[in-house]
Formats: sequence, C-alpha cells, structure tokens
Amino acid sequence: MQLALLKGEREAITEMATAYGCSEHQIVISALRLYHQYFHRLKDGETCSWSGDKARALERYEPA
Repeated sequence: MQLALLKGEREAITEMATAYGCSEHQIVISALRLYHQYFHRLKDGETCSWSGDKARALERYEPA
C-alpha cells in the first residue's frame, strides 16, 4: 500500500521507528490500532483530555 504523506509525517514515522527500534510499517500499524481504540472509546461516550495548551498540540501537526 502506498500512502501519500507529508514530509513532516514521513520524518515523524522514521524518527519513531528509529527511537523504538522497529520498522516504519510497525509504527503505522501501532498508530492505526491506537486510533481505532481511541475512536471507539470516544464513540462509546468516554472523554479524553491532554495536558498542555492547544498551541503546543498544534505545533506537532503539519496541515496539508
């Protein structure tokens, strides 16, 4: 499967794969599993909050 990723997204995947000593494929699979669990918990009415402000969270996201 080919994914159309932004440069920053590709770099983040590579960085995490290096840090965790696994393949980029494993990083993407783990991210999908985490997202799936998060999505279904929110759908079931649970809530989630992150520490820090919105600006800090936005720094990690590179818009398309």
